[in-house]
Amino acid sequence: MKAVLQFSGYVPSGRHPRRYRKMKAAFFAIEPRADLSRQSSQIDRLAHWQEELHYWQLEATFFHSLLNIGLDNCKPDSWHRLDLLRNTFSVYEHEILPDMKSSIENVLSDTHIRDGLQIKILLREIEIHAEALKKLKIEIFPYLSELLYTPIW
Repeated sequence: MKAVLQFSGYVPSGRHPRRYRKMKAAFFAIEPRADLSRQSSQIDRLAHWQEELHYWQLEATFFHSLLNIGLDNCKPDSWHRLDLLRNTFSVYEHEILPDMKSSIENVLSDTHIRDGLQIKILLREIEIHAEALKKLKIEIFPYLSELLYTPIW
């Protein structure tokens, strides 16, 4: 009974109640350090993004070729916007996505030289590019009927 009361924070004699409050506050004020489990979960996320990168590359190639082929079918007032989108997909296809792939492969292959900050920065960069690609794909959707138009005769 005495042990239960002592660890519950209740002091029957009324002695040293501040000591228990200070110990409790000190216990909850300890900040967790970046441990290996957190770093391994970040590595798992990087492995997931590495798999996703292949599909991003396919999407970027598809939308870039779609814009190349279908730009002549579009109305002249939308040519400028679609040309900007085509150039953006070209940059993603030929520069950004291959660089991200090589960065992920470098981090995953260097098992003994992993820096938690480097992984965190790379994950943040990947998430930013994922959002940018989503926005670019959404911008193309209103033009799909024009891009995919083909006269039969």
